[in-house]
Amino acid sequence: MKFIHTADLHLESPFRGILGDDFPSNLKKMILNSTFNAFTNLVNDAISKKLILF
Repeated sequence: MKFIHTADLHLESPFRGILGDDFPSNLKKMILNSTFNAFTNLVNDAISKKLILF
């Protein structure tokens, strides 16, 4: 049996409070989306490998 276990992804508040107004808007958007992109990649990888995702 193969499975992926994830913890502490903080999808509800990625990098909240870390990025101030001094960050360029394009960089800020990329950083804020990185958590969701990583989760999407994780799910797609699990599906392609037919793993159990917890």
